[in-house]
Amino acid sequence: MSIQRRLESGSTLELGCVYRIPDQVWDDTVLAQKRSKKMMDLMNSFMADMKAGPAWVYNWVMFMGVMFMLSIAFSFKNKQARLILLATLILAPIIMMALYGKFGYERILGLGHIMAWTPILYVLLKDRKNWRVKRAG
Repeated sequence: MSIQRRLESGSTLELGCVYRIPDQVWDDTVLAQKRSKKMMDLMNSFMADMKAGPAWVYNWVMFMGVMFMLSIAFSFKNKQARLILLATLILAPIIMMALYGKFGYERILGLGHIMAWTPILYVLLKDRKNWRVKRAG
């Protein structure tokens, strides 16, 4: 069984074929939309909880977010910046949202930082001989 969907321009294509969307594709699309809404609600709830706390914590997190976004500009040429980008903009938020969804706004969210940064820090320190940093002084 398939669901018949009408195109915005009409119910048929020029060849007279009806555009059909298989049930599985339709169900997957609806499920993805529900998951997306749930994730957005979770992120909005997290931000509201963070704003309800001390102002300095919220300001610090926003400042660090801006600083970490700068790693995007450096990530095109620098391997270390790509690793930092991976940890801060991909791994940590995913882990923290999973923890927040399970436990709420609690201290356990710090585990997201540990789980994201420990392997990245290991790789960075292991590769420090290849860093292109000039010594000061």
